[in-house]
Amino acid sequence: MEYVDLSDASGLEITGVDYSDTVIDGAYIESCVFRNCVFSDARIVNSRIEGSKFVDCSILNADFSNSRLTDIAFSGCKIVGLALFKCKQTAFDLSFESCLLSYCNFSDVGMKRNAFDRCEIKESYFQNALLAEARFTGCVFSSSTFNRCDLRKASFVDSDGYLIDPRDCKIDKARFSMPGALGLLMPFDIVLE
Repeated sequence: MEYVDLSDASGLEITGVDYSDTVIDGAYIESCVFRNCVFSDARIVNSRIEGSKFVDCSILNADFSNSRLTDIAFSGCKIVGLALFKCKQTAFDLSFESCLLSYCNFSDVGMKRNAFDRCEIKESYFQNALLAEARFTGCVFSSSTFNRCDLRKASFVDSDGYLIDPRDCKIDKARFSMPGALGLLMPFDIVLE
């Protein structure tokens, strides 16, 4: 598809556009659906994206510095290097479904009640994050850590591979299932037979 200018986009459905290496500065994007789009090394800065969906998109090392992301849904996306701490806000309402998330940094942000469903989360970092009541359902974690996070009432049902130190994170009333719950014992250097 032909390039679509995003400086003031509302209600658009954009399919197959490559925004790689593009600088989008000061845009207001509302209620748009992006399908099979590529945002490799894109700089979407000083912008607002609200009520939008990204479906089967590649978002690789995109820079969202000083931008606001509100009510965003990602489905079937490959997301590499997402650094939410660079955004203008500290609280997010995002959902990720069947996404591959690699080298993402979810530190120092509020993601209360955010949903991660059936995602593969590789080498990503959660530190000082408010993830109370967040849902990590059916996720597979690989080399991803949670440090000093608020995980109260979060759900890790049917997820596996996460590393959570229960002495370091708040996990009151969080939900876990076997065998993933064994990841809670990793910090204790014990042998299970």
